[in-house]
Amino acid sequence: MTTGLILAMVLAVGIGLSLGLLGGGGTILAVPLLTYVAGMPAKEAIAASMFIIGVTSAVSVIAHARRGTVQWRTGFIFGAAAMVGAFGGACWAASFPPWCSWSASAS
Repeated sequence: MTTGLILAMVLAVGIGLSLGLLGGGGTILAVPLLTYVAGMPAKEAIAASMFIIGVTSAVSVIAHARRGTVQWRTGFIFGAAAMVGAFGGACWAASFPPWCSWSASAS
């Protein structure tokens, strides 16, 4: 294993601990880790961090569901609205010219 991979794994454990303790904030930590430490392009790092958060959330809901603390209806409504917003935002961002400084970094 390379030093960079070991460092990335140690930092990923730290991100996991922060997610477990605080319940959020992993993406803001995971994207820089994947970009600067693991060497991923920014666009791929963003997609990977969303996948990581999705898997973490899916695993975490199991324990909460067993305790009966999940409000399924609220979760599904919020999730559906967020997916519509994410899709709309992605479509809107694609319409901006590449010379826009904030949209160029996302493409």
